[in-house]
Amino acid sequence: MTAWPTAPLGELVVNLDSRRVPLNEGERDRRRGEGRYPYFGANGELDRLDEFIFDELILCVAEDGGSWGRNERCAYVVSEKCWVNNHAHVLAPTNGTHLRFLQHYLNYADLSSFVTGTTRGKLTRAALDRIPVPKPPSAEQKQIAAILEAAEALREKRRHAMGMLDDLVEATFDEVFDTNGQPPVTVSSNGGSRWPSVLLTKVARLATGHTPDRKKSQYWHGDIPWITLSDIRLLDGRVAQTTQECVSEIGIDNSSAVKLPSGTVCFSRTASVGFATLMGREMCTSQDFVNWVCGPEIDGIYLMNALIRARTNLRALSSGSTHKTIYFPTVEQFHVQVPPIQLQRKFAAAWSAIQELRENHSLQFEQACVLSSSLEHRAFRGDL
Repeated sequence: MTAWPTAPLGELVVNLDSRRVPLNEGERDRRRGEGRYPYFGANGELDRLDEFIFDELILCVAEDGGSWGRNERCAYVVSEKCWVNNHAHVLAPTNGTHLRFLQHYLNYADLSSFVTGTTRGKLTRAALDRIPVPKPPSAEQKQIAAILEAAEALREKRRHAMGMLDDLVEATFDEVFDTNGQPPVTVSSNGGSRWPSVLLTKVARLATGHTPDRKKSQYWHGDIPWITLSDIRLLDGRVAQTTQECVSEIGIDNSSAVKLPSGTVCFSRTASVGFATLMGREMCTSQDFVNWVCGPEIDGIYLMNALIRARTNLRALSSGSTHKTIYFPTVEQFHVQVPPIQLQRKFAAAWSAIQELRENHSLQFEQACVLSSSLEHRAFRGDL
């Protein structure tokens, strides 16, 4: 391992905080104009304005409202004309410091010990200046930054590919079903839809979920996957095979939870409203879901995607001050467009092919993340 000297960050950069200008919402609206220049805050770009205050290469580091733990992204480089508010420190290089090397180091290091405040953390300028930073020769900083940026670019390429495949699912749904701009799931029969619109409960059996008694350890850690709100964001638009928690047969037998068959569509109705997944095996859910066991007229993959395509409209049906919820009387009024089952299955086949590609890209993304993390660790130990 190479032993590099270290120096306080304040000795390696010029602090430009005095040039920052905060804007309230009214000022942002007044200055927005054509939006030619990015407007930055603690965690990156917030908006675009028609004016700028910085016209040089700068490094922004979250002052408040950020995350400063190991492998958190609290620092970013800006290489274009921009505006920065007072939630990010603004730094320029000096003494041979390479800003992108510094960016990668600050995002790699655990800076939490320099942060004050409990409700809203704050990295003050004085604390920022004290952060010890390794100081390899300038040429080596440049080389390390180039390697880490190449790894980061690969990771983002994989992430972008997954996003494009998600967009492809939406485009395929719209092309196959051509719903005339109407949401495929509504709370009333939609006369303007291309396909017959029927009560969802006419083509699928409505079921709910339950949470077994947490005090009974024997009700938990079984082999029956149990879908909760902690799972649903990652499972959204996917086939669920595993969950964070599992319940036991005795837990099912002694609660209102029920086992639902493979192919059941789960829709989150409270707190995280509007996410949907398809059970890939026998499972159960918490009471935060409504579940549909599909009949012969409706395909589960079609129904899951129809709920997702109607998500914005369905979320508008939720109510409540603390946690937004879609209540059962509303759920029971859900109407769904029902295209011919052959067309639904055609879409399901296309969806499955896209998901196979996405899984491949997801694996490659995970590998790219591991590679990037390994390279960062080796780089800042001096082993790269």
